[in-house]
Amino acid sequence: MLTPPGTLPDVAAAVDGVVKETAHVRLDPPPPPRALAQEQRAWFLATIDTMHEADALVAEVSGANASAAWAIAWLLARGRLVILLCSREQREKLSPIYAGNPSPWQRILVYEGANDLRTQLSALLAP
Repeated sequence: MLTPPGTLPDVAAAVDGVVKETAHVRLDPPPPPRALAQEQRAWFLATIDTMHEADALVAEVSGANASAAWAIAWLLARGRLVILLCSREQREKLSPIYAGNPSPWQRILVYEGANDLRTQLSALLAP
């Protein structure tokens, strides 16, 4: 799951809760310190390794995030399910990269708060 900086804590907590409740595993490693290029490379390679293992990606896209966009494109190109989370207030501003993508692997989940998000995401991720 990818949650960009600025994601509301209740939204991030709702997604984390659903991931655990539906017996999925969160694979995103913490970002490295910006100081050492070697650590950044190690983090990038670890991220790619976890993306190879992932069956699906859940990403919050209500705000712009270049890292999320890259991961989304990479997984869609590999034919993996990508669930995009977007708050109803931000839906009209959603990038055409997401909103206009006809991929059968992409789902856009528009939510009106943490409880609504939890209900909809649980239905999508339920075994």
